[in-house]
Amino acid sequence: MTIQRELTFNLHPQQLEVYHDAHRFQIVKAGRRWGKTEVAWIKALIFIMSHPGCLLWWVAPFYKELIPATKKIRDLTPDALISKKLESNEIIRFIRITNGSECFFHSADKEDTLRGSGLHGVIIDEAGSMKRNRVTDEILPSLMDYHGWLFGTPKGTNWFDENFQKGQDPKEIEFKSWMFNSYGNTKDQGGFLNKSDIDLISSQLPEMTRRQEILGETLAGEGVVFRNIVSRIRENIKHYQPGETVYVGSDLAKNLDYYVNIAIRQNGEVIAFERYNKLDWVFMRHRA
Repeated sequence: MTIQRELTFNLHPQQLEVYHDAHRFQIVKAGRRWGKTEVAWIKALIFIMSHPGCLLWWVAPFYKELIPATKKIRDLTPDALISKKLESNEIIRFIRITNGSECFFHSADKEDTLRGSGLHGVIIDEAGSMKRNRVTDEILPSLMDYHGWLFGTPKGTNWFDENFQKGQDPKEIEFKSWMFNSYGNTKDQGGFLNKSDIDLISSQLPEMTRRQEILGETLAGEGVVFRNIVSRIRENIKHYQPGETVYVGSDLAKNLDYYVNIAIRQNGEVIAFERYNKLDWVFMRHRA
């Protein structure tokens, strides 16, 4: 017996443009509250409903970034469509719908944890915060079996922005990319937010923050203190040796920037480095 379900979602015109696109690799660069999570999950949900028994992954760079994403996913997914769900605290880790299709929710906090069997599709949230090798070495090979697709939201000028540039080429048949700002989700554009509310928040932000978070721009070097970092990276640096002098610094940030701890030798070699985003101040104080 086949059970048919009718789902209704409200998407604004720019989201609909992304939703209807069929390119294999889709990259959306958009301002805050534009609705990236919504359109990504709706595309994923309709896909798994249409392909019984398929397997998807949703990947975020850091574990805590799964909290707001899976909250939105929980709101968008009817309970009647779910046959099994695994949750840990506030985060969904696994969903199986009634036709046997499944979606797992992963974070990239630890190296070499994103290898899997054949995947029909992957959504990477804030993919620009992930290292290049996590995608090229671990995720992309899993898309070969079923000609799997990838949907990503980049941030910053890095390897993922290279793929964004590919998607801007009208002759490209595999890649498609878009850049939208937060105003695409205003009521006068067919969306759901008041333009005056975006104006109010935007007017209180520093120019660089406004351009990145509201206008969805990639900031290519403006305001960057350290340049050409990739070319200066060294491999095979010795681990800390007991008794040697090491300098440790912390840069505290909570939402827009990253909280960073770094340890270096007297000659400038980095021997330890970690960074987090959107963590509680209590956690950061104990890590510093």
